[in-house]
Amino acid sequence: MNHSIRFTTLLILAALCGSIYLLTFGFYKSEQPLYFGVAFDDIPSSDNLLQMHEQLKLKPQIMGFNLLWPSQDVSALTDFPMDAVKNIYQAGMTPSIAWSPLYGDKKNQQMISFNEITNGSYDPYLKKFSEGVKQLDFPLIIRFAPNINDEKTYAHADTYSVNLSLYKETYQYLIDFFRKQNIKNIYWVFSVSTNDSEKIDRSRLAKFYPGDHLIDIIEMDGFNHGIEVRANQWDSRWQGFDTIFGTLYHELKALAPYKPIIISETIFVQNEKDKDARNEWIIQALDTCKAWEIVAFVWFNENAEHDWKIPALDEHIREFFTEKPLFHEWLNKLRK
Repeated sequence: MNHSIRFTTLLILAALCGSIYLLTFGFYKSEQPLYFGVAFDDIPSSDNLLQMHEQLKLKPQIMGFNLLWPSQDVSALTDFPMDAVKNIYQAGMTPSIAWSPLYGDKKNQQMISFNEITNGSYDPYLKKFSEGVKQLDFPLIIRFAPNINDEKTYAHADTYSVNLSLYKETYQYLIDFFRKQNIKNIYWVFSVSTNDSEKIDRSRLAKFYPGDHLIDIIEMDGFNHGIEVRANQWDSRWQGFDTIFGTLYHELKALAPYKPIIISETIFVQNEKDKDARNEWIIQALDTCKAWEIVAFVWFNENAEHDWKIPALDEHIREFFTEKPLFHEWLNKLRK
């Protein structure tokens, strides 16, 4: 009997040791989720949310929109976009705000000086914004000054003057402000574009990264403008997904190797005459996302310089994406 017990004990220990070995070397590695998202330039309406689901036959897990700041003289009067974020969450999606430090309309925008934020001039606005966030019982993604290394993102601003050390200091100031309000449901994003401004050397990423202790998610933004965009300053070449994102991806992995990465906005210029090329580009993009363990793939759904609206997704493309666990459930586990 004693020999039998000892033998059984040895078998259990061997099984445990084997499992530890396999886990260590990745043989039991669980598949990284890949979530699908959509981003709009403006706050999406309830109809937008419904139409997305019906058109794509796939519910986006992330719904993003751009939110400008107010001018300083009305900052204390500007409300948090409560209805918008609640509508998005109630539709089964996680809201993501691209919080751009600009004010004005689409054609006439002024960039806010980072000094105006860090010297407390915008504290009344931040206080009102934080009071809105406190009322939420779900996570919220915030991308402050998204794609700050891309001057074209701020093309309509009267001035584009970015001091990267001030960007870092400002982002740290914002996160500290919200933490002092005991707000824990904001997930802060460091958002970088593949489309560099001539005034900013992307190799300086480490100098304007706010820090692992503050940032939850890294995001990359990059567009395939195709061969049809001729009438503006965009780079008009058909490029594969890995060509667009590869260099930046490896730079970001070196900068913050343990942070999850999301494709925050991507598009390609559609050519309805060549659906096969369109599907091939998306499939190559999603294969690359899987290989790189990208967590989410977000499409910028706008008709801007060209028709960037998302096409209908074929069934084999929809199968790439994770539906459960929900993205907000994945987020809740991120800090545990």
